[in-house]
Amino acid sequence: MTQFVLSKARVAPKATKSLARLELIGALMTARLMDYVTTALERFKFDSITLWTDSTVTLDWITKPSSSWKIFVANRVQEIHDLVGSSVWRHVPGKDNPADLVSRGMTVEEIKSKNEYWHGPSWLQCDKSTWPSLKFDREPMDEEVVKEAVKLSTNVAASIIDPCVITTRIGNYQRMVRVVAWIMRWRYPANRTPESSLSIVELENAELTLIRQIQHRHFENETEALSHGHEIDRGSKLLPLDPKWDNEKRVIIVGGRLQYANIPEEAKHQIILPSKEAFTGKLIQHYHERAHHSAVETTFSNLRQKYWIIGGRKTVSSAIHQCLPCKHRSTKAMEQFMGPLPPERVRIEPAFTHIGVDFAGPLMIKNESKLEKRIAMKCKTGGRMQGINEHDVTRRAHASHRVTATTRRRRG
Repeated sequence: MTQFVLSKARVAPKATKSLARLELIGALMTARLMDYVTTALERFKFDSITLWTDSTVTLDWITKPSSSWKIFVANRVQEIHDLVGSSVWRHVPGKDNPADLVSRGMTVEEIKSKNEYWHGPSWLQCDKSTWPSLKFDREPMDEEVVKEAVKLSTNVAASIIDPCVITTRIGNYQRMVRVVAWIMRWRYPANRTPESSLSIVELENAELTLIRQIQHRHFENETEALSHGHEIDRGSKLLPLDPKWDNEKRVIIVGGRLQYANIPEEAKHQIILPSKEAFTGKLIQHYHERAHHSAVETTFSNLRQKYWIIGGRKTVSSAIHQCLPCKHRSTKAMEQFMGPLPPERVRIEPAFTHIGVDFAGPLMIKNESKLEKRIAMKCKTGGRMQGINEHDVTRRAHASHRVTATTRRRRG
């Protein structure tokens, strides 16, 4: 059984709009009305909800994300998705759509006699399998749908990762490598892993991808020659390093004479990196921070276990000097500028021209059977010390006079 509950109609806006946009506004009204009804009848349980529209263009808009469309369509599609979602919509043929009865214009008496308006089309009371259906993945799409679509242009080059852009925009080395790893996972779906987080292999491949691009830009002739098994030019700055080509990693490495050394393979043949490169600076900073802001020699030694940077120590030193925490830690505190010395300390005058009296204590002095507090008074220039009672002001004054008199006698 089907039963009429509520309906709503609107007059078309004065501003000129296409028929497809008006149909979309009608679908939005349906979604708002459905939300109102379900809220008002919240004590009732609905097994399922189905919304109908006779506009295939509107269905094409609703069944795709709102970001696929321009502003007008996108805003209304997003509100429809928020209110009822996109999976509840179905297509109804125009001849069976009771909503068209109102839009075409009818008198109240005519509406009263229309069974389709009050109970819907006859097939609505039958099983769902008999309801009309429409496939939305048909091609080509309607012209109105194409017109409202956001124009996206994707330029896929042979090298999708530009190290210049990435190293300039991202300041942290680890974050830079992770960003490249995510790009590579998106770019090459066949290499994707089921885990949501990045694996160690993905991070290593991302780092090597950046190094390949950097080596190709800085050592283009050397990369071309070594990758094809040829010797490099004698004027190359890499010649003293006896460069070799690593077929597995596809990068230039140091040759050297450590083939039989009992050390890791990457320490025997380090990856060559240019000095004037943002990637190299961020790599040095990463090793510097990982070693708890170690000095130049420690950072340089750790880097040499895997990388060979052109102009190594100088490049490492320049990069570490840019480390802000190290700058703060090495900054010397400002010292107060001392004022001029007083005249009595710098002028040549006779002895005892200036004297000073100092009090020290209190000192505990045993007097017969009890302990008493005494203050020791000392003349700074005369070397004289005298004990005075702590609270005896008169004795203090007499002691000061005695010191002065003694000093005068010495001067005389």
